[in-house]
Amino acid sequence: INTASFNRKALFKEKYKNLKFKLGKIPLLCDFYNNADFSPELILKHKDFQCYHLFLKEIEDDYTGELTESELVSLKFISKKLIKGIRPHELIILNCLRYNKYFTIEMIEKCLFDIYGLKNQKESIKGAINFLSLDFYRKEKGEGYQANTIQNFIDEDISYNNIFFTDDFKISSHFRKCLANPTYLKHFDDALSYAFLKYDNVYRDENQFKLYEKYSREDVLRLLNWKYFMSGQNIGGYKIKYNTCPIFVTYNKAEDISQTINYDDQFISKELFSWMSRDNRKTSSLELEPLINYNGLDVELFIQKNNDEGIEFYYIGKLTPLNYKQLYRNIDGKDQ
Repeated sequence: INTASFNRKALFKEKYKNLKFKLGKIPLLCDFYNNADFSPELILKHKDFQCYHLFLKEIEDDYTGELTESELVSLKFISKKLIKGIRPHELIILNCLRYNKYFTIEMIEKCLFDIYGLKNQKESIKGAINFLSLDFYRKEKGEGYQANTIQNFIDEDISYNNIFFTDDFKISSHFRKCLANPTYLKHFDDALSYAFLKYDNVYRDENQFKLYEKYSREDVLRLLNWKYFMSGQNIGGYKIKYNTCPIFVTYNKAEDISQTINYDDQFISKELFSWMSRDNRKTSSLELEPLINYNGLDVELFIQKNNDEGIEFYYIGKLTPLNYKQLYRNIDGKDQ
């Protein structure tokens, strides 16, 4: 499965035509979810089809929808970042903006409780607003969704620290214009409906993470409500920030892996996990102080079996540090 290719256009076309024949109409993303043996998310991951509109433009003769460049960029953002349905907060906010043209923190809290029974969600709502305002990406150089590339959904000059000083949030003029285009609106509604279905059937849980489901590093930082995104290269195997510590482990290391990062991370039992910090760290290192003097730090473990699995990791659960010791390894004739 890990070596099989599921990103061929011929496969997409075959699955699409089968579903269109079955339904007698141009399928929506939700139609794939409810009627097909194929995930449309595979289509959206293809470099040529970063939203469903682009796929239909290439493959469907009967499709006549048109989008402006900024509308297209907006749909690409939703398709890449939200359609996976890892949490409902952003989706409910966007729906409130779509139907009411504004929202308040209390409105979103009530929706989350009434629909999903979720309590104490202010921090996550704050994180969702930070994400949709694109401030989440502000410090990441090279990220394709800077504020000058895609315009905000929310009409506020919001920073993370002043979110709760604002009573209500209004729809941005750009998002309002996008929704006025019937083509954009149809794809927007379809994408959100798909994401709600995915959350309800796959990721729904009273906790931030659903046990044994898959998350990318970016997904994890978003759900932990980090103020700013950090690339996988900057995080590596772990990062302690905002009183959280996500740990990412590749369980079966590649044979040609450098000895300096060939960490001996392993399950001792179903409940105990042995984990190593980065190379050249001591028990006196400031970086490790929150783990060594553990006092409620939110430590979450994510594992992928090997590198063939791409950028996503299975969520294994919360960790509580029990004990530690200083280790030395002989690498290239030197003890490190």
